[in-house]
Amino acid sequence: MAYGDEGLVRLKRILRAGEISRAEYNEAKTGNKEEADFDEESPKASRAKKPALLGLGTVVFAGLFLTGYFAGYNKDRDAAGITPTDIYAQHCLSRWDGGFEPLVRAVKRNLRDPGSFKHIETRPAPVSANGTNVFTMEYRAANGYGGTTQESASAVVSNESCKMLTWY
Repeated sequence: MAYGDEGLVRLKRILRAGEISRAEYNEAKTGNKEEADFDEESPKASRAKKPALLGLGTVVFAGLFLTGYFAGYNKDRDAAGITPTDIYAQHCLSRWDGGFEPLVRAVKRNLRDPGSFKHIETRPAPVSANGTNVFTMEYRAANGYGGTTQESASAVVSNESCKMLTWY
């Protein structure tokens, strides 16, 4: 025997684990290969990996789900072809913080301490019959006594051009 008792036990363990074939086991057992060439890790390296069907299936499912989700995302159009973002003038709001910059500038100009201004949120109302929106902005700022108060300001905005017509 080429491997002795310990080597044969290890070889049988590798065979039972399915890491080598019966032919490889018989070849190693009879000593046709040199003992120095045989390594316990070599059958693992030569074994072909099975494809990860579970991972592939998950990726395919996620791709199909997202495609279906975004394909139906903009189907909420009315007869005039106006999207929901046009109805609420979302295209006029900042993508960074959701504020309406002309209203923010107007409010800051009238504050005692413009550096204390903190934008909370801006909510647009639906487009009116004359093509304008009303934006209501909530913000925090320092008052005359040094305390912080929460206030709101509103602006009438042209939906088409995103220009502020007036604010109050």
